[in-house]
Formats: sequence, structure tokens, C-alpha cells
Amino acid sequence: MKLENPWIAAKCREHDVSPNRLPTFLQEQYGQLGEDLILEATLKSYFARQGLPLTSVRYLEVGANHPIQTSNTYLFQHKWGGRGVLVEANPALVPDLQRVRPTDQVLHYAVVPPGYPEKVSINIATNSELSSIDAQHVRSFGAIGQVERTVEVSTVTLDELLQHCFPEGLHLLSIDIEGLDLEVIRASVLPRRPVFIVTEPSRHYHHDAERGFAEAMRAKGYIELARTDYNLIFGDAAALERGMGHTPPAAARRGVRTFDIFDTLIARHCIRPEPLFVELERRSGIAGLAQARFDAERRVEQGEYELSDIYAELARALDLSPEQAQEIASMELQLELENVVPVRDQLDLVDGDSVLVTDMYLPEDAIRLLLEKAGLRLDVPIVRTSHGKRTGRVWQEFDRAGWRAVHLGDNHHSDVQTAARHGARATLTSLAQPTPVEKHLYANGFPKFAQALRSARLMTSARDMPDWLLRLQTQLNLPVLVAASAMLLVHMAQGGGTQALFASRDGRHLKMAFDALRTAAGRAEPVSRYWYTSRVARTSGDPLYLEYCRRLFEASPVIVDLCGTGSSIAKLFADLRLGSEDRPLVYLCEFVEDDQQESALRKAYGLREDDALQVMSLLSTRSFVNNEVLELLNATPEGMVRGVTQVAGRIVPLRDDWEFDAEAAQWVRAQSRYVTQFTGHLEATACPAVLEEISTQGAQLLSALHDAAALLRADTETLFARMLAAHRSNEVTVLQELAGGRR
Repeated sequence: MKLENPWIAAKCREHDVSPNRLPTFLQEQYGQLGEDLILEATLKSYFARQGLPLTSVRYLEVGANHPIQTSNTYLFQHKWGGRGVLVEANPALVPDLQRVRPTDQVLHYAVVPPGYPEKVSINIATNSELSSIDAQHVRSFGAIGQVERTVEVSTVTLDELLQHCFPEGLHLLSIDIEGLDLEVIRASVLPRRPVFIVTEPSRHYHHDAERGFAEAMRAKGYIELARTDYNLIFGDAAALERGMGHTPPAAARRGVRTFDIFDTLIARHCIRPEPLFVELERRSGIAGLAQARFDAERRVEQGEYELSDIYAELARALDLSPEQAQEIASMELQLELENVVPVRDQLDLVDGDSVLVTDMYLPEDAIRLLLEKAGLRLDVPIVRTSHGKRTGRVWQEFDRAGWRAVHLGDNHHSDVQTAARHGARATLTSLAQPTPVEKHLYANGFPKFAQALRSARLMTSARDMPDWLLRLQTQLNLPVLVAASAMLLVHMAQGGGTQALFASRDGRHLKMAFDALRTAAGRAEPVSRYWYTSRVARTSGDPLYLEYCRRLFEASPVIVDLCGTGSSIAKLFADLRLGSEDRPLVYLCEFVEDDQQESALRKAYGLREDDALQVMSLLSTRSFVNNEVLELLNATPEGMVRGVTQVAGRIVPLRDDWEFDAEAAQWVRAQSRYVTQFTGHLEATACPAVLEEISTQGAQLLSALHDAAALLRADTETLFARMLAAHRSNEVTVLQELAGGRR
């Protein structure tokens, strides 16, 4: 949308001058005083001299605050298609940043100089953009600078952000942390040097702020380029000088982003090529084809070769006609297409100026088809050789062309050692490799299960998940949820069950896994429903809630929950006066086997002996992890259900406030997004054979899941340290109520 400049029209009327016929438009801007327009002009000039597309801009905004208004980087994300990292200390502002800026990485930290503690208190101001570690800085704004509350926030230094988030460098750093900007910049060594830095001097608060920034920035090799009423803009003198046409030294050669393809950007669902050759033999009907295909490649791989050379050798070995060989080769390409899996987070790194480099026998056209199937729509160069990476020839040619390759690949020798030897800056990725738990499942009788988990993992973006939480989700929680869902599906199919009723909150992720497996198996039933419930709601005896449950139970569903003793469900059945023959079957992912706890709950609920409840479960707390592990890993952004009400004839849950805040809330939202995406991909990566594997090997499966829990003890301890306090605060409230504390 273009808007004409109103000041021109107003002045022309004031001076009785006719405007000319050339329209004069306002420029799109989001910075407080046009800082982003100044930066856009300087960045355009810099990028043009460097021969870089505008989409390659990378930025770091420290003190991001609002995702759009006053943002110095929104213009570059929205208009240019750039990407970057947004850091915000105020937890209340993080959700909007994540929602509005989904292509950027949003981090919830307070940025501090080295030497600060791991956590600090941030003073949240009535005007959120004034919030600061320094309470005096907040109060320096007078009436609009009142401190409403303080929250504890984890800290990070600027150098840590630059080092870990920008291995290939960045173009713009915007820093506005309310009074601490100069202290942070002075203490930073800038391991990755931004070309431009915009910062707020807080002139009203710091005496002679401009001189302090000028000295600090000059010492780091930066010169002032512009200033507004609120901000200063600096440029890296050496980078700008090189950009003006001076011959760069070898260390400053133009960088080019290069990527390996196989097991870096895309992977095979079957993990290794051998299962693909076995399937090729089955489809072709030619006995011994799998081994012959493998042997043919070994005989031609010493020189330059591609798929046609392999099949020429295979035709000689098996006495195939050229037409037969071509037909089988086409069949192999079809199998590759059926097996391709995108490595989502790494595929998303590819942009218009990237170069893909591979030692691979498939022809370039076939590789492009695989990349397109995986979702890559960019037409980027592909350098395909048989041994160019491994021998170093490709890296030598990049070097001779004056390019310094910044490379990502999965082979330690070809992608890292050889590349580095010839001047490339290389990073090894193992993302496509099966995790320890996936390997364990694959080797212990569950290859289809392992393949389905790995493929869904690779297809799901984990950009905002800490490593410890990602490991717990992909190697413990999701395998457990999928296994429990598979066992439930099989049981319901055998017993003729048509409806599963999943308890709210803890059962939300479990329902997603159940729905994904049912869809993957091609079944319309059993259907699943989301049941608004909690221990408090089930034991309250509220008439409207009882009637709500009574109607749900008329369909004879299987009641499904994540963890529990079954006592509160037994209390609900007793209040509903359901006889043993009318009670729905109860299925728990993990049964809490604690005789003392169960006895205390039965006593608190006034249950009789004949109210005892029979439950089915996959796991038990006596042999598996503490139930709080699964409860935390399945925490979702929703408050506990107190009961229900009716609005326009529809049932609406009554909920408590959500118990998580600050960093824990960020992790809960992140894991819920991850599980939602993962289970969505599971619909495509799972198959009916997964159900068969799980249902026919129950003992082996339980053993494999127990081993998974043992492998992740350290991460479980981290989970408890970071999230357990908030979870238990809610549990204490619930237990007090059940004991009559507030009721």
C-alpha cells in the first residue's frame, strides 16, 4: 500500500502552489524515528557493492520489545525476507514476537555484560518498552516509568549470542536495553562483527552519552554514520572500506554458503540405501538384484560415474537388455522419491545465493526432483561430482574463484576435514543420523517404528527448542505416546471400541499421537474426543459437570489419560451411580502404582471397596520414570479445568489461570508446537506395519522404552530443575482443595 506524503499537500495549500504530477509517497517504516529507513539505505548500498541479494540480510535485535512498532528489524524481515534473532527479557512480550515473527528465532533472555549472575531481576514498567534491569532507569521517565513488578530472567552475554547464533556472521545489530547498552557494548569483543550497529544512548539518563559511545565504538573499529533523536548508528570501518572497492585480504574474501545435500538437506525414510535395494528386488521380481546392484556400484565407483554407469555394469552382470536396465533404473528413482524426507531446519537455511555440493551418483535432474519433493522451491546451483568433495577438488576450485565456502555437511572427512584444509569454514551436522533411541528401536525389532519417529523428527522444526527438551521429546515422550496410542488402537480394534475420550491437558498430546496413527493406518474409527476434565472437576460433584460426563459416557467410550491412579475417575463413576457393567474402560499411558497414595485418595473421596477401578496401562511408575516426567513433557498452554458451563447451548470449560510463566512458559509453548507438528508429520511417516510391530512385541517394546529412559537421566534432571517448581505449585493447590482446604 502506497500513501502520498500529506505534508507536501498541506504546504502546497498553505502557499497556494499546485502540486506537480509526480506522486511523492511516504516510505514504509517501523522504527521510532526512521532508523530502519536509514539502515535500509546503507544496507542496500553495502549489499549492492558486495553483490549480495537483499534476502540474505541477517540481524540480531536485542531488546526486541514489540514485533512491529519501533522495531529496527521488522522492515528487513517483512519487506526483504531476511531472518534473524530477537532477544527479549520481558516474558509478557515473547508470545507476540513468536506469533508475528515466525521466521525469526525468539529468545527469552536478559542480555548483560560478562560477570553478571545466571539470573537477574528485570523491572517491568507500566510502559513495557521502558522495562530494565536498572530500576532507576525505569523511574527516570517519571510518571510513565513506574515499576509494576519484577521477574527473574536468565542471562546471556552479547558475545555468546553472536558466537552461537551467527556462525556465518551478521549484517545488523540493534541493541536497546534501557540504560545498559554502553556497558554491554564496551564489554563485548564482538566475535562475529556486525556491519552496522544501532543503539540507544539514553541521553537523558547517561551524561555525555555520545562521547562514551564514540570512544567505545572507535576502539572496536566502528565509525558513526547517523544519529536520530533517540539512536546512534555505527558502521564497521573496515567492512565499509572493503565494500567501496578496495581489494580484500584473503581472510576477507566473499563468503558463499554451501550445503551438502544427502543426510544434510534431505534424507531417506529407510535410513540406509540397502532396504531400498531390497524393495527394488521385490518390485522388479529379479532374484539377487539387491546384492547385484550393490556390487555394480562398487565396481564403477573408482572413477567419475553416475546412475547410468551403475546400470550399464548391472546389465552386463545380470544379462539385462538396455530397456530392462532403464526400467529398473527408473524404478530406483521412483523409490528414492517415495523415500525422500526433508531435514526441515537445515533445508530452511538455503537461500537464493546458496550453492549445493554433493558427491552423488544420481543425475542433477533427479536430485532437483528430490529437493522439490522435500519442499525446496529455490533454483540454486548444484555442483555434482563423484569424489570432488572427498578429494578436495571442489573446495580448491571455490578457493581459486576467490570464494570462501561456509559449508554444512554430514561427512566428517569430505564435508569438514577436506573442506577446512582448502580454506572453507565447515560445520558438521549429525541431525539426519538416527538418535540413540531410534538406533536402539531399529536394532531391537522395531525398524518401522524407528523410521517413522526419525522421519517425523526430521520434518519438524526444532528452532525454538533447547537441546535437552528436544532430546526428551524425541527420544522419550513421543516414543511413549506413539507406543501407547498403538497399543490402544489395537486393543480397541480387537474389542470393537468406536470412541476414545481423551482427558484434557495431559491427554492433549496423546490424542494427537492417537489421531495420527489412526490416520496412518487408514482407519475412520475409533474416533477421538477431547474431554474437559481434571481431578478437581471429577471429584467436585457439580451437577452440570456430572450431566456433561453422563452424556459423553453414553457412547461407551474408552477413557484415556496420561498418568494416574484412577481414583478420581472411580469417584466420578460413583457420583454418576454407574454399575460395574456400565463403567467405561479406563486406559492410562502410565499407571501410578503407589499403594499409600491410592489409599489416601480413596479415603479422601469416600470410595468403598466395590468402587475399585480396573485400568489398563502401557507403563507403571514402579518400573518406569516418575509420572511427573511425562506430565511435564505433556504440559500444554491451557489452565486446569474447574468444571463446565453452557453458552448458547454449547459446553464451555471453566479454567484456572495457567500455572507456567517466564522461561518455563516459553518451553511449554515450544514443546506443544513441536508435538503438534511432529504428530502431523507422523500421519505421513507411519504405516500399518508400525502398529503390527508394536502390538506383537509388547515385552520387547517395554524393554526398549525403559532403556530410553535410562539414556536420558541427565536431561530428566534438567527438566525437573527448570520446570518442576511451577508444576508442583499447581499440584499443591489441587491437593489442598481435595483435602478441603478451599472447598
